[in-house]
Amino acid sequence: MSNNGSIEVSPTAVATIAAEAVSECYGVVGMAPRTAQEAILNAIHRPPATKGIRVDLRPDSVVVDLHVIIEYGTRIVTVADNVIDAVRFRLEQALGTSALRVNVYVQDVRVGTRQPGA
Repeated sequence: MSNNGSIEVSPTAVATIAAEAVSECYGVVGMAPRTAQEAILNAIHRPPATKGIRVDLRPDSVVVDLHVIIEYGTRIVTVADNVIDAVRFRLEQALGTSALRVNVYVQDVRVGTRQPGA
């Protein structure tokens, strides 16, 4: 709350910032659907840029869950740590808070290059 009113950031805005950070991380070839329902919707419609990202805005913190697909041959722990660092850095800059928890769920390992739109 500021003297001029309140400021609220939507989960979609946070997810978009996180998606941009993830897309620049070496070793991530795409985002995975979080649920079977999301997978079906993605098959029917073009998946949104925030596919595979869940944001929980809590009163005292922000929790971001990222469901990623990692490139075969990369060290999974290193890639996941880099994703956490990149997303945390971008969100701290954008939101002005360090009360962030970023969780990475490696859903698959894929041989090949980046997916279009990932």
